[in-house]
Amino acid sequence: MAHIKVPDNLPGILGPMAISTESTKALRELADDEYRSKLSEAGFEHIDIEPTRVYRAEDAREFLSAAGVDVDAIAPEVEGKFLSAFVRAVKPPNAGAKACCGPTCCN
Repeated sequence: MAHIKVPDNLPGILGPMAISTESTKALRELADDEYRSKLSEAGFEHIDIEPTRVYRAEDAREFLSAAGVDVDAIAPEVEGKFLSAFVRAVKPPNAGAKACCGPTCCN
């Protein structure tokens, strides 16, 4: 099994995303697929994820510094790798509702 050393100063998913642009793209696609899958499992249809802003390291300086992360050291590795998005989906009426089994169960 291959082992890839990720930076110790990057918490959570930041480490793997800092390895390369290929890993960042793959992790974003995985997160997108997972998010769509969970919405679909919850009964949503016509799922659309529209990115609205790509964040820079400077945008998260205060948050990352408070977490003990050296922002200047990681800036080149995380620059432009996070985004916010509009998530739109439609949940049809009665999606996931149980079928009525008699005259008193639906009250």
